[in-house]
Amino acid sequence: MDVINQGGRVVQIAPNRIGVIDTGHGSGWEQLVVFEYNPETKEFEVVSSLTYEDYFNHPKEYGIPVRTDN
Repeated sequence: MDVINQGGRVVQIAPNRIGVIDTGHGSGWEQLVVFEYNPETKEFEVVSSLTYEDYFNHPKEYGIPVRTDN
């Protein structure tokens, strides 16, 4: 995977599913790209991608609970 050579990290999500954290070096934006292993072709195929920067900057808009200090 070329993304790994450009500073991305691989995260195991499930037995046949991995996520590659793209730091934006190659694509221009930070995202998580999810791949699933296809045993018939013996290759990983893209399942989805998530541009996560907006989730971290505006978590309430996506229903993500945030800690509030009182």
